[in-house]
Amino acid sequence: MKHSKIAGLLIIALILLTGCGKQSELAGRWSTTEPFGDIPLKVTAEITLSHEDNVVSGTVVFTPLNDVTGQQQGSHTFPLEQIQFDGKQLSFIVPIFPERPKECMLFNLQLDGDNLKGTGKVNDTNNKNLTSLNFRKSPAEQVSGENGRKLK
Repeated sequence: MKHSKIAGLLIIALILLTGCGKQSELAGRWSTTEPFGDIPLKVTAEITLSHEDNVVSGTVVFTPLNDVTGQQQGSHTFPLEQIQFDGKQLSFIVPIFPERPKECMLFNLQLDGDNLKGTGKVNDTNNKNLTSLNFRKSPAEQVSGENGRKLK
């Protein structure tokens, strides 16, 4: 009898310490299809984020779309760097050319339910254009594994 009470208390303590498995609103896969910067064709951008404790990490995959057929034209994956998240505001840098650190993309987004809304721009003194962005979160049941791949 005494052992079952101790076991029960340990289970309750474990549940309380782990937060009942509640996942961060930010964690998951987010995507948008927009014209980015000076590129005349549309690009699908898919961000995969993890958020554990106070640490946010992630990657972005850019996939250009053929402007006539809409078909994907290959993809490029980049890590997110200098990520800052205060519970609502998310900002990060995407190093497009790692060997040239100043040539990067800057993102400033606001978490709003299942949307990350804000702006992105290429860090270029000749290009002051901000691209308005609205990333939508993919349904949780479609995200699985450490790379956020779709379940089939």
